[in-house]
Amino acid sequence: DSPEYKEVEAWAIGLIFLWPLGVPALYAYLLWKCRNAIRTRRPNRLSRATIFLWGDYETRCFWWEPFEILRRLTLTGFVLISTTGYSMMRGLIATLISIAFLMGLSVLVPLRSKIDDALVLGCHLSLGVLFL
Repeated sequence: DSPEYKEVEAWAIGLIFLWPLGVPALYAYLLWKCRNAIRTRRPNRLSRATIFLWGDYETRCFWWEPFEILRRLTLTGFVLISTTGYSMMRGLIATLISIAFLMGLSVLVPLRSKIDDALVLGCHLSLGVLFL
């Protein structure tokens, strides 16, 4: 328990909380800043730099990536942390989240490639069945 250890531990704890909340927020902010360039199809420097966030999605669904990251974080971490000791509740929440995203994907069909849409729908369906 040296001072160096305490400093590294404080940084680690801070970053453990910063990443799951900060990355989706940063992605949402970046997409918000370049929304006009994306919608009007007049790329600027920022929209070209952030194409990895919106390039695979239909223009009307350019904002989908932050929600996808939140879904992944929820299924892999938040559900586990918030339901410690309640394994049945964990499965129920994971199933509901998977079904909600499956419904959102089937209504919005956000990806440009129809093959990618079909694969993502299949994966979400299999996740929903797996969690049951």
